Order: sequence, then structure tokens, then C-alpha cells
Amino acid sequence: MLKNAGCAPAWVEQGKRIREAAAVAAREVALDWIECGRPELGTSSVGTTLDAARASGAAGGRAGAWAEAVCAFDEEMARINALVDSYNLQVPAVFQTVLRYSPEKELHRALLEAPAHAAASGGRRRRRARAGGDGDGGRRGGGGATFPAATPIPSFAEALASVLVPSRH
Repeated sequence: MLKNAGCAPAWVEQGKRIREAAAVAAREVALDWIECGRPELGTSSVGTTLDAARASGAAGGRAGAWAEAVCAFDEEMARINALVDSYNLQVPAVFQTVLRYSPEKELHRALLEAPAHAAASGGRRRRRARAGGDGDGGRRGGGGATFPAATPIPSFAEALASVLVPSRH
């Protein structure tokens, strides 16, 4: 009853903000992936993993845009994980704590759900300005998402294989 009246404890409200921020970050990186021409999953040359994306950041065109999008996603996941840490210190019981987000796993999950994100957005995106420019902690500006007809949607097997590809460390 208190929750419906807007009088929920601060940690409950923070939990909502964490879930919403994670959903927005996943949607944005999925739509960026589509806008960048859906680089192949599981190949380091196009930067689907965080490390490969950072390495391809100097490339121009779509590869550079994808690298920038993945790095922005990684930064957003770090910000969300800081909120998770704060949340875990506020909850009244240990069983209410939540696990930190793994940027790599969340990236792959977002790419698997990219067609659903694009269908739900209907080509409309609300994007925030890139962090550092105006201090709002947001992402770079951009246009709407579309499905290029020439680029096939990866099969579930391809997407699953990209998740199972071991990372180099």
C-alpha cells in the first residue's frame, strides 16, 4: 500500500532505478548494433566482445561507431554496478541483495534480444547526450533504428555460439 502511494523505502526505489537503467542500456546497445549494420557475432574483427570493441575503436565508419557504442555500454554498466553496490548496502536482509551485472553477458543478452527491442521502439529512440560534454552521464545522440533488409538476423545457434566463445586474457 505504501509503495502505491509513493512512500516506498529508498532501497526499493533504487532497485527500480537499477532495473530500468539496465533495461535502457540493453535497449540502446541493441539498437546501436542494428544501426551499425549488425556486425557478426562471435568474431573479434567486428568487436562484439568488450575487449575486441575497445581494440577496434580506432576504426572509422560502422566499426568505429560500434566500438564507441560498446564502450559507452560498458561505462553505463559500471555506473549501474555502482548503484547495485549501494543498493546492496541498503537492503534490510542479505537475501534481498542482487548480483552485479556482467557487461559481457548483458551485451550478449541485449544482442540476442535486439529484434524485439527494434520492434518495440518502432524506429523511435530517446537518446541522451554523451558523458563528459554536459555532465549528465548519458550517451551520444543519434537517429532511429531500422532493420537493413540486406543484413540477416543471426540465428539462435550463431548468437549462442558467440556467447560461448572464450575470451582472450
